[in-house]
Amino acid sequence: MAGAAIREWLRQGEVIAADGSRVPSDVESAMAEIVVLARVIDRAEAAMAVRLAVADAGKGQQLFGRRSLGAWLAAATGSRMARAGERVTLAQQLSRLPDLAAQLAEGSLPFGAAAAVASAVRHLDDADTRLAEPILLGLAADPAATVEDVAHAGRVILETVDPGGRLARAAALTERQHLSIAATLNGMGRVTGLLDP
Repeated sequence: MAGAAIREWLRQGEVIAADGSRVPSDVESAMAEIVVLARVIDRAEAAMAVRLAVADAGKGQQLFGRRSLGAWLAAATGSRMARAGERVTLAQQLSRLPDLAAQLAEGSLPFGAAAAVASAVRHLDDADTRLAEPILLGLAADPAATVEDVAHAGRVILETVDPGGRLARAAALTERQHLSIAATLNGMGRVTGLLDP
């Protein structure tokens, strides 16, 4: 059932996007098509997330001489670093968030909510992530809640688990570390990086 709905959303989105002359003039139709297009974008984001997880595991950015997967993604897709970072964070957390991954794959969880949950748990250990996931997904499923509510709940959970902020500071330092080797035009190699002592 979910697969058929996803295929129908994709078909509708492709039809809408392919024919610019079909832009509706009435507000209700325009808003209905916005929702369909947003669902298509969410499906594409879900497909991108699982592929980014593969690229991350294989250190794919090194193939292009980039210091991080986010830097490669931003350059390859013409997106801002913040947007690329949000996508990479989601990809990196998918394996720790099985319920989120399943909902994202079936199209029942919007990308924004998935990204907020992934961002909220990225500094938590696996045990705390398992406890936080159902809470955050439950909030994301609440029609009265917004993505900002999910992000706020994630910050509250992190502050409860780590009131001094030690985990977030340590993770921020670790996330900045990188080492890359890129070939230059004359056949030599350029080494760049940022490492702790």
